[in-house]
Amino acid sequence: MTAPGRTHPARGRCGRDRLPSRPSIRLVVWLYIALALAVHGHTAAAEGGHGPLPPLQLSEEVVRYEVEGGDIDDLREQLRRHLLAEESGGSHGRTRSRIELRYGLDGNDGGCRLVDPGIRMTITTTLPEWLPETGVSPRLQVRWSRVMQALRKHEGVHRDHALAAARDLQASLGRLGAMPDCRALRRAVDRAVLRATMKCEFRDAMYDSRTRNGLDQGTLL
Repeated sequence: MTAPGRTHPARGRCGRDRLPSRPSIRLVVWLYIALALAVHGHTAAAEGGHGPLPPLQLSEEVVRYEVEGGDIDDLREQLRRHLLAEESGGSHGRTRSRIELRYGLDGNDGGCRLVDPGIRMTITTTLPEWLPETGVSPRLQVRWSRVMQALRKHEGVHRDHALAAARDLQASLGRLGAMPDCRALRRAVDRAVLRATMKCEFRDAMYDSRTRNGLDQGTLL
């Protein structure tokens, strides 16, 4: 028997720093793996039935990095330097997320079940911030505002992908019933976490490929 009071952490991450400009073979492989995991997970979950959804705690943070400049060339150079320093691919913003799951296991002769599972999702969005100098062209300020609006919109979709991953995990755990032993249940939980994070990674990659890291949405200054 595994004591219900013991916690078993499981973690997953979503959010990519460098993204391809078009779908790669690796992305296609991800899709096949994700689909295989989804089918396997759905079958196992169907056997378990439906239970209450574990609570989800959401923590969000927006981090800003400063850029300086009095004209468009200065700003572009500042943004370019940040891309090189952070290796953040083709976008001036980025969204990273982390899923943390804790749960207990209660095992006996009748099988093993989850006890008090809880999910914590942490989402961090990084964006540039420019404080215009006195005398800066109003036209440049308007252009910057439009670019930032497009960038926030682009990163907002990545944020939605991360939250969807947490909801997917919630649903998967809610469908997990008792299993013959705790080892099998732990494997099922690990598959659920992997499935949720891989789907998020795939959605992010395809979205960035489709929008060229947001360039087609107006994120280029």
